[in-house]
Amino acid sequence: MTDKQKSTSLELFNAAQAICFELESREGVTDEDLDAAIAEFLDGSEDKMDRHRYAIQMFQSQSKMYRAEVQRLQGRSRMLEGIVDRIKQHARLVMEARVEMLGEKDGRKLETDNGIVYLQKRDKLVIDDDDAFCDLNHTKPFITYVPKIDKRAVLAALKADDNAVQLARVEKSVSVVFK
Repeated sequence: MTDKQKSTSLELFNAAQAICFELESREGVTDEDLDAAIAEFLDGSEDKMDRHRYAIQMFQSQSKMYRAEVQRLQGRSRMLEGIVDRIKQHARLVMEARVEMLGEKDGRKLETDNGIVYLQKRDKLVIDDDDAFCDLNHTKPFITYVPKIDKRAVLAALKADDNAVQLARVEKSVSVVFK
């Protein structure tokens, strides 16, 4: 490979397999050509890992930038939703004043050229303390529990005893770390 033509990961993988096969067939004995192939592979893999590191850093930087932009936009959205809530509160006060002046029948509905505005009355459930409510009513049909697997606890149990948990196993995994 020339300096201008960089190796792909697949090419490096294939070169490594070929070198390993050659080393096995020669029972570890090398010559100048095999030493050169090994050196070329090592140089190419080092360069490839540096390019991977650069790409990862660039994409992580862009990802952080986008996450910051998302947070900024979410903050802006929450601010606008707060404004909408305050406007609705003011509108409710105006409509309640209309009801006081005109009575329930005439005051609770207003038709304008742009649409209809009216007061809606409904029942609203208020639970002061969710945890206490669930504790007191845990046998009632309106309390449901969603099963959730504590994967750390399962892993710890399996590390202590391979047969401790059915339908679960520990597998080795390999990952690449760039620092």
